[in-house]
Amino acid sequence: MLQNLIMKTIILKRTCRHKQLRQQNYAHRHRTLSRTYSFD
Repeated sequence: MLQNLIMKTIILKRTCRHKQLRQQNYAHRHRTLSRTYSFD
């Protein structure tokens, strides 16, 4: 029972970190794109 709970927590943490990484990656890409396509 305890092992199951630990596994769940690890999986949750992993997916959470993955989401954060994806958001950061997207933000970075968006910044680079806007820098490339800004004509001011």
